[in-house]
Amino acid sequence: MVKNQFVKLNFEQGRTSFAERKNQKYMEICKYKSKTKIRSIKIYERDFKRASFHYMSYPEIRMAGKWLQDSGFRTGDQVVIKHSKKRIVITKV
Repeated sequence: MVKNQFVKLNFEQGRTSFAERKNQKYMEICKYKSKTKIRSIKIYERDFKRASFHYMSYPEIRMAGKWLQDSGFRTGDQVVIKHSKKRIVITKV
């Protein structure tokens, strides 16, 4: 209840806009989050049609979620993917 009164008081006095309060709340939440998160995702099978009606199967990884946004990735960003044996590194450009 005290928190609501604080926001209401600041809003009435015009000290902070809605966007500033939202950003401040987001920053407070972020500072308590751990820097490293471990995600477990499934590798799917993807079939590709080849000549003469033959199909080849390859592994496919699908990634989506708020955790990507929290990691700094946004829609339309360019990424660099480096891969080696048993390791894939995705970096925002």
